[in-house]
Amino acid sequence: MVRPIAVNQGTAAQGQAAGEVCGGCHARRSELVAPLDAQAAFLDQYRPSLIEPGLYLPDGRIDGEVFEFGSFAQSAMHRAGVSCSHCHDSHDGGLRAPGNALCGQCHLASHYDRREHHGSEPGTASAQCVGCHMPTKTYMGVHVRHDHGLRVPGAPAGESAFARASALAASAVPDRAVLQRAIQATDALDRLGVARSLARLPPREAVALGAPLLSDARRAVRTEAARSLLGTPAAWWSAAAQTTLDAAVAELIVAEQLAADRPEALLNLGQIHARLNQPARAEQALRQALGRAPDFVPAYVNLADLYRQLGRDADGEPLLREAVRRAPQQAEPAHALGLLLIRQQRLSDALPWLALASRLAPEQPRYGHLHVLALLEAGRLNEVEVTLRQVREHHPDDVVLRQLQQRIERQRLVPQ
Repeated sequence: MVRPIAVNQGTAAQGQAAGEVCGGCHARRSELVAPLDAQAAFLDQYRPSLIEPGLYLPDGRIDGEVFEFGSFAQSAMHRAGVSCSHCHDSHDGGLRAPGNALCGQCHLASHYDRREHHGSEPGTASAQCVGCHMPTKTYMGVHVRHDHGLRVPGAPAGESAFARASALAASAVPDRAVLQRAIQATDALDRLGVARSLARLPPREAVALGAPLLSDARRAVRTEAARSLLGTPAAWWSAAAQTTLDAAVAELIVAEQLAADRPEALLNLGQIHARLNQPARAEQALRQALGRAPDFVPAYVNLADLYRQLGRDADGEPLLREAVRRAPQQAEPAHALGLLLIRQQRLSDALPWLALASRLAPEQPRYGHLHVLALLEAGRLNEVEVTLRQVREHHPDDVVLRQLQQRIERQRLVPQ
C-alpha cells in the first residue's frame, strides 16, 4: 500500500535546528544579546512571544502581526523535521515550486490533489492547498500573510512545544506535576514556559521548583527564570545559588538594556530594579520611559506604585491623575488612584474612581471587589447592593462577592 505522505530525509531535530536560523528575522521576539550569531541556538539569542491575546487566537492561529516562526513551530510539519528551506529558497525567500507542486514535494498529489480531497477542480484557485491549510490575514491594509500553522481545518492542531509553553506561561494556577515534567523536557520551549509560570506560584515554591532553570543551557530560559524569581529573600538562597541567580539577573538586565529605546523595556528595567531594592535606579528607568513616551500609562502606574512603597503617595497622586487624563478609557490608572485615595483616608474621593475602574473593565473581578467593599465601608448600603448585583452579573460564582453579600446582610441586621 502506498503511503499518502512521503518521508523526508534527516531527523526532526535537524530540521527544527535549521528553521531556527530563519526565526531570528521571522519571529515575534526580543533580542537577548548583541551582536547576534547566526549559528547560535534561537533561545540563546531571542525571547519569543508565545500564544497570548492580541497576538494569537486561543487555538494558536495568527491574530496580530507575529510573522511566521511561532505559527510554524506549532505545526505537525515542524515536529516532523520540515524546515523553512524545504519550501522557501534560503536566499530570496521565493517558493521552491509553484502552487500545489510545492506541497507535492512531501504529500502525494495522487492522493491529495484531487477532487475527492479538496472538493474542487484540480488546477483551480479553490483547489490550492494553502486556501484551507494556510489561511491569510491582511496587516496594515496591504500585507497579506499566510498562517504557517498548516492546520487541518476542523481538526485539533496536535501538541507542540510552542503550545505547551504558552499554556504553562498563561496558567493562572500552574499544575505542579506538569511543571516538574516540563522542567525535565528536552525541548527548551517547555522549560521556557515553566520559567514564565514561576511568577504565579507562591514564592518559596517558585524558588524550590525554578532554581535549576537559572543555570539552564538556554539564555532565554535563564533570564525568564530570573525575572520570575528576582527579589526573593536572600535567606532562601545558598551562596552558590545566589551567585547563579545574580548571573541570570545580569543577563536579564543586559537583554532589557538592548531595547532601552522602547518604553516597554525601560518599564521592565524599572520593575527589575524595584524588586532588587534599588529604588533610585527604578525611578530613573521609569522616568526615562515617560520621557520616551509621555502617553505610556504603565510607567505612570508603576512609578506611583514605587512611590507608594517608599511612603511617597503625595508624589504618586499627580502621576495617577495625569495617567487617567491621558487614558480615560483604561481601568488600571483609575483603580490605582482610588487605592491611593483610600490609603490617604479620602474614601469619598476614591469612590468615583473605583466605580470608573469597575465600569471600564467589568471582566476583572478585583475592580468590582474593591468598589463594593469601599461602598460598604462608607455605609452606602443602598448603592452597594445595586453595585454588587451588577458585578455579580459578570461573575456569578465569585467567592469574594458571595462573602461581601453575606457581610451586607449581617450589616443590615445591626440596629442603626
